[in-house]
Amino acid sequence: MATTVYARYPLKYLLPSKVASSRVDCVWIYAISYGGGILSNDAISQAVEVGGDGCSVVITTQSSTKIYKPRMPGDMAQQFLRARVAENGFLALLPHPITCFRASGYVQLQEFVLALDASLLLVDWFTSGRIDSGETWDFELYRSTNHVFLEEEAEAEEAQEEESPENPKAGSEAQESEGQGSGGGSVASVVTLDSAGGSGRSKSQLQPGHSSSRSRSCRPLLLDCVHLENGVGLSIAERMAGFHVMAMVVLYGPRLQELRKNMESKVEEMTKQAFSRRISSAFTASLKKEKEKNHHHHHLNNNPAAAATESSLPTAATSDGDHGSHGDGVSSNCASQLPLIFASCSPIGVSDEGLVVRIIARSTETVYEFLTEQLATVVSLIGACPYSSSR
Repeated sequence: MATTVYARYPLKYLLPSKVASSRVDCVWIYAISYGGGILSNDAISQAVEVGGDGCSVVITTQSSTKIYKPRMPGDMAQQFLRARVAENGFLALLPHPITCFRASGYVQLQEFVLALDASLLLVDWFTSGRIDSGETWDFELYRSTNHVFLEEEAEAEEAQEEESPENPKAGSEAQESEGQGSGGGSVASVVTLDSAGGSGRSKSQLQPGHSSSRSRSCRPLLLDCVHLENGVGLSIAERMAGFHVMAMVVLYGPRLQELRKNMESKVEEMTKQAFSRRISSAFTASLKKEKEKNHHHHHLNNNPAAAATESSLPTAATSDGDHGSHGDGVSSNCASQLPLIFASCSPIGVSDEGLVVRIIARSTETVYEFLTEQLATVVSLIGACPYSSSR
C-alpha cells in the first residue's frame, strides 16, 4: 500500500485500484502532468521509497510524455528521479516513451539504490518526434542518464534502523520534506510505499532535489547515459539511418530471473534472424547483380555497334535521389534490407543476475509489441502489462 503520496502542480499521481488483478498485491501509480508533457525550463524532481517484505510497485504514465518547444532558445525540460528499494522489494518503472518536439531540449537523471535481494525493472525509451507533423529527430538535445547502485549488506541494515518509526529525528525530517518544493518551474514530489500491514517508511532520505538516497556507501551496478545532440557533426537523423525509436530495458533481482532468461533468449534469436536476413539479402543482391552484369556483357559481345555507342557516352554522376533516398540519410534499397527492430543484451551483476537490453526500431508499434510479449512473464508479479492496450 502507499503510505505517503505528495506532489505539486503540474505533476499529479493517480493510484487506481483496478489495474492489477485482485490476486496480485501490487500498487500501480500513474505519474501525470497537465497537458501530457513538460514545458521548457521546467524541472520535475521525484523521490520514491519502496518498502521491503515483498512490496511491489509499478510507476507508469498514461501515454508518451511530450517535451514542448522552448519559450526561449536554450531552454530545456528536466526530470529527476531518485528511488530506493528496500530488501525484497520490487520497483517497476514502465513509462511510455518520451517524444521531443522540434527545437526542444530534454535532460533526465534517474538514480536507483537497491538493497539486498531487491528487484528493479526499468524501461527507458524515446522516439524521433512527431513524425506525422514532419518532425524526425529535429530536437536540439536529448540526454538520459540512469545510475543503479547496490547497497552493501551492512549499510542496508543500518538504513532500516534509521527509517524505523521509533526514530524521532526521521519523523521530524519527514515533516520538513513535505513542505519543500521551490517555485520557478520546479516540481517536487514524494512517494513512499510499504507492504500491506507493514509500518510506514519515513521519507527523510528522499527530500526532493537531494541526493541522500545514495549518501551511504554503494557499489555501482549500471552507469549509463544516452546523449543525442544536433549541431555537432552529422545530424541525428543521418546517424539514425531510418530508425525512429531507441529503448533500454534494465532488469535485476531475484524476482526477475525468469524474465532475464526469456529476454536473453529472445534477443539472441532476434540477432540471429536479423543477421541471417541481411546476409541472405546481400547474397541475393550480389547474385542478381552478377547475373545482370553477365547478361549485359553477353549483349555487348553479340552487338559491336551497341558496345561502341555505350563507350562513347559520358559517365553520369550518381546521387541519393537516383537511388530513392528516404530523406533521413538512408536509401530505399538499404532501408528495405533493414529489419524492423534490432536488439542486443549484456549481463550485469557479479553473477550475471541482471540484464541490460538495448533496442533500436523503425516504429513505436514494433517496440510496444516487443515489450508486451516479453513483459507477459511478469504479469503474475504486477497484475497487468501497461503496454498491452497501446498496440
